[in-house]
Amino acid sequence: IQEQRMPLEMAVKDVFHVYERLFEVVETETLRNKMSDLRDVAMRYLRHCDRSASQLPKHRKDSQGGVLVVRELTLSDLTEALEAGHVAIVAETGSMTSHGAIMTQAAGLPAVIGIAGMRELVTETDTLLVDGTSGQVVVNPTQEALRIADNRAVKEDIQPLEQPVLADGSQIAITAAVASAAEARMVARMGVKELGLFRTELPLLQRQGRPKEASLVAFYRSVRKPMKSVTFRLPDLDSSADLPSVFPEKEENPALGLRGIRLLFAKPDMLHRQIRAMYKSAEGGELKISVPFVTGKSDLARVREAVDTVREELRLDGSDVSARPLIGAVVETPSAALM
Repeated sequence: IQEQRMPLEMAVKDVFHVYERLFEVVETETLRNKMSDLRDVAMRYLRHCDRSASQLPKHRKDSQGGVLVVRELTLSDLTEALEAGHVAIVAETGSMTSHGAIMTQAAGLPAVIGIAGMRELVTETDTLLVDGTSGQVVVNPTQEALRIADNRAVKEDIQPLEQPVLADGSQIAITAAVASAAEARMVARMGVKELGLFRTELPLLQRQGRPKEASLVAFYRSVRKPMKSVTFRLPDLDSSADLPSVFPEKEENPALGLRGIRLLFAKPDMLHRQIRAMYKSAEGGELKISVPFVTGKSDLARVREAVDTVREELRLDGSDVSARPLIGAVVETPSAALM
């Protein structure tokens, strides 16, 4: 901007395209998915810089029941879809293993990814029929097609998993990682009765970071119902989630900023509400909690202190808290690996 007298928007796009070319040559899908997060940050930055866009209402009144068509599915797209009442999302590029796609599936929104040129093909007056199961999108379907889709009974052909056994006869225990009660019921039908990791971010995304304790308790109980054991991971959010009530200020590097347990320590009310809801959902049974983005033993000690405080509160209220909770760490930082 200073040296080349380049406009702000052009400068952001220029830097972004440099990284885009670098990410195109990486070999791992995990790293390629990071490009989606970078694109999301760049696009939201440009939208905030666009004065004309900031003067427009964020959501149209007639967007309820609509389909959101985007270039690449991100968490902020999911947040926008939930706020506006969209019923499906179509993305031109992306991966079903990206964070945005995983959370969209958990939210129960049909999503189809990989429809190149979709934004150029459709207008706001078109009707879209989105089939997330088959990956098909029909533009301006017939009334008969709409009737069949409306009346179709969803029958999921889910086969139970066979018990994996090693050559020496040793059995391998399978656990699942899910983010919604619907996914928990699905894996239960597959014969998996333990959730090794339950992602707790969805209620926060749906309620703009402020879910009620009662609704969290009901949600966590519905997750527990088909399962024998559940390990709840405390919310792992960063500023890329586009939640102004949680992140009033943007960060240069959300991945290394206020996220995971750092965020929860900075917002003790959020941590307290989550632990109370998890404890109440246990109804006297076992409680397993996994702590995200741990950097040292002191993090686990502080969580244990918060859990003990909630446990005493609930005991005084007459709740059954006889089972001592198990607390573990998500090992995702170098310092956590060396603990």
